Amino acid sequence: MAQRLLACVRGSDTVSRQGGDEFVVLLSEIQQAGDAGLSAQKMLNALAAPHTIAGSDIRISVSIGISLFPEGGHVATAAALIRCADAAMYHAKNEGRDNYQFFRQGMKAGARSPQLPEQQAARRPKSEKKGQAVLPVTHPARHCAD
Repeated sequence: MAQRLLACVRGSDTVSRQGGDEFVVLLSEIQQAGDAGLSAQKMLNALAAPHTIAGSDIRISVSIGISLFPEGGHVATAAALIRCADAAMYHAKNEGRDNYQFFRQGMKAGARSPQLPEQQAARRPKSEKKGQAVLPVTHPARHCAD
């Protein structure tokens, strides 16, 4: 999974494993929200191909949540950025998985939230206009191919 995710991002982006089946991707220099959506779709496409393990093809489902900084004003810290992306990821799971969702006001931020160091989520000075997006990616269900 990590290798496929790394192949989908630029050198300026960060891919971090947060837990057994969860990754966080920090897109550090996006120009507009749609760029995060394009990156998320690229990740979905890359992860949709079967994974061959011990001679068996394994398929996974993927859910991606996206939160943006500094858009919306509701994401002011690294922890809030992760919580909002986590809430959007759970919304994506509820929508049937294998999709991505942007965080919107009204989504409840998840109770659990992996921590990212403050400096990692806020590497750019606030005066710079380039945005950041955090995309928690999870593969909660594995399906064996027939």
